[in-house]
Amino acid sequence: MTASSWVTCTQFLVLVWDTQQLRSEVVTGMAAQDELRVDLETLAYSAAHAHGQGEDLAIAHVSSNNRMEAAQTGWVGSSAAALNARLTAWLTTSQALLTMVGEHALSLHNDARDFAAMERANAEKLRAVAEYGNGPPAPLGIKP
Repeated sequence: MTASSWVTCTQFLVLVWDTQQLRSEVVTGMAAQDELRVDLETLAYSAAHAHGQGEDLAIAHVSSNNRMEAAQTGWVGSSAAALNARLTAWLTTSQALLTMVGEHALSLHNDARDFAAMERANAEKLRAVAEYGNGPPAPLGIKP
């Protein structure tokens, strides 16, 4: 592949949550005339990593929610109502964010699966063309 044969180079930003910080990894796809090339191994890794990070995030959110609910004991009147309203809003936001992370991980997984299936199908088509181009096998004892 020469640099001049590719019209555009697109980089897909994949957000990765580490235990210490939010960082990003870049997955590169190259496109030319309705053609897209994807690094299947990196895409599969990103899907698995996003899934694991989503699970870690869900565990952390459940733990935080449990601690906040436990802290509600003893609050009364308008303070208790305000705290309950705030916790309900946080829980709703947390659930929405976790759903988005889960959907993102699932989309990455589905894309990796679909691209791998497409790669297998295209490889099979190329094998068929090669077999057809080479013609029928030569009779035994005769070299082509």
